[in-house]
Amino acid sequence: MNKFYVYLFMRDDFYSPYYVGKGQGRRCFQHDKTRCANSPNKNRIIKIKTEMSEEDALELESKLILFWGRKEDGGVLQNKQEGGKQPPNWTGKNHSVETKNKISETRKKLMREGKIKVSNNLPTPPVVVFQGKTYPNRKVAAAALGISVATLDRRRKE
Repeated sequence: MNKFYVYLFMRDDFYSPYYVGKGQGRRCFQHDKTRCANSPNKNRIIKIKTEMSEEDALELESKLILFWGRKEDGGVLQNKQEGGKQPPNWTGKNHSVETKNKISETRKKLMREGKIKVSNNLPTPPVVVFQGKTYPNRKVAAAALGISVATLDRRRKE
């Protein structure tokens, strides 16, 4: 189905873009500061080609990023990725086992370091670090400290 498009975020002078993207629906209006430092008003967004397959849109996005160049490579674009390699739309696609393991290990590390919180729908990390000591799980940590698991969890959040 040809529902994708490629768009540009244009500078105030309209002579050059500062971001190239691929999207569908309202994607070009839904940017946040993590992806692009300056999300434009809608008057400076140009859809340069519409009604494309995802593969064609990814290819054009990649070519435009290569043409204009990313700032980190000496170009003018704020794009963090080279584009065209991996679609952000993972509907119907599966990560490889290697990728799943990398994601899992990264999440576990971030949870142990307290950089992300465990949500209700994610399993508790198997390793618990509390007061500088490492325990194999919450139950063992609570028993070693002589407190309940609930108390341990509350103290870890503090």
